[in-house]
Amino acid sequence: MKKLYIDQIARRITDRKYSTKTYYNSDIDQATASLEWFISYLEKTLATCLQLEDGRCTMEWKHESCEVLYKMIQDLKK
Repeated sequence: MKKLYIDQIARRITDRKYSTKTYYNSDIDQATASLEWFISYLEKTLATCLQLEDGRCTMEWKHESCEVLYKMIQDLKK
């Protein structure tokens, strides 16, 4: 696994601990922080599409990778 991503997720988990003002992080807190980081990562990847308007690819029917990323983001946000 890429060390940079591990460090970023660990930082996100620590930030969540301090934002909730508790030193105890439940598994749910850690999973939530990890998913927030992953969604952010996918959104940044999707933002590299040249056909992007209002955060969504205008040609996702033609760009399979954009369609897949968008569906993953929506599924994770539910």
